[in-house]
Amino acid sequence: MKKETDRYREYIFQGSLGYQFTPDSKLTVKPYYSEHKMTYERRTQERAGLNSLWEWAPDKLSKLNVRGSFFNYKHYTGDRSSNWDTDAYEGEITYSRLFFDKHMLTGGYQYFTEDIDDKGKAYKADQDLHSFYIQDEMNFQPFVLVLGTRIDQHDRWGTEVDPKASVLYNITKDLKVRGSVGAAFKGPTLVSLYGDGWRMGPYIVHANPDLKPESSIGYQLGMEYAFLGRFLGKLSLFRNDIDDLINARIVMGRRPPYDMYWENVDKAVTQGVELSLAAQVMKDLTARLGYTYLDTEDKTLHKDLTYRPKHKATLELNQRFPEIGLNINVAGEYVGQRYDSTYRKLGGYTLCNIAVTKDIGRHFQVFARADNVFGKETVIDEYDIDGTRILAGLKMNF
Repeated sequence: MKKETDRYREYIFQGSLGYQFTPDSKLTVKPYYSEHKMTYERRTQERAGLNSLWEWAPDKLSKLNVRGSFFNYKHYTGDRSSNWDTDAYEGEITYSRLFFDKHMLTGGYQYFTEDIDDKGKAYKADQDLHSFYIQDEMNFQPFVLVLGTRIDQHDRWGTEVDPKASVLYNITKDLKVRGSVGAAFKGPTLVSLYGDGWRMGPYIVHANPDLKPESSIGYQLGMEYAFLGRFLGKLSLFRNDIDDLINARIVMGRRPPYDMYWENVDKAVTQGVELSLAAQVMKDLTARLGYTYLDTEDKTLHKDLTYRPKHKATLELNQRFPEIGLNINVAGEYVGQRYDSTYRKLGGYTLCNIAVTKDIGRHFQVFARADNVFGKETVIDEYDIDGTRILAGLKMNF
């Protein structure tokens, strides 16, 4: 960060409100608002949103969830040469019911709509997406088979059908093996298609109206093993074959802002291994260790995909003091080397976060957290890593 050009002030309000109508019916509402101002460029970014979820269990065999959300984003400069306004709405209804003690059927519908209006550059765009999905989870112990499919109807990309299947084999109470295969579809965002010349962190983002949606087939094989009464280990192998991968290319200059371009990679592969170990170290102390090895390839250039680290590791410790209602969580993350858009190696980095919560009576809890405790800055491909951030608040439960 350069203080003379990148200094900013940000105000954030967020909360979570829940109401239990009956033992079987609950409503949760989460409002959010932030204002981000940069003095040097006279840029302002405003974000406002609302997420809501109603959960209802009509009987012991079924469950209904209704979810809705709204998000508004404004981005403008003092001279209004950039004057961006976008609205996004999403609604979803999901119903699950158990049949014949073996089939958990789930069906749902999701609607998403988004529109943008950039008065500074005199253009507008919008998109609508209707999604239907159904799944049958069949419990034939020691096997559990899941078959499902999702149908997306996009006003620009047409209809896409993505099936998925998975199987779980409970070899013993403590040893499980699972595998899955499924198709996926991801369309480009309106920002990547039409949002040209706007600021995102240290980047000036350039639109690409010729972007294609990406499609993929993913495979996964894994196992988990609980042992010694206090450990749980997991191992997973994965592979994704991707057509038209949507990727960002960053062109560096002497100083920010840098140029970011959206591009399609014709054919790509990502594959690797994930390992995790959770441990109940003592009665009130838990630990989690994770590691991911990632191998990638641009099948056209026969090179690694950019900005994707081969090695990532995480460590989390959580200590409870139930007699005084105190909880302390310490989490660390290591991200290894990766290549930038010119295939220059970027160095790895380490982050540390600390969170503390304290119960005050039966209805109140105060919390505080510090992210990026050691103040890591200037990570080219992670613009939100920019020094230490501290958040504190109060939770109320009635």
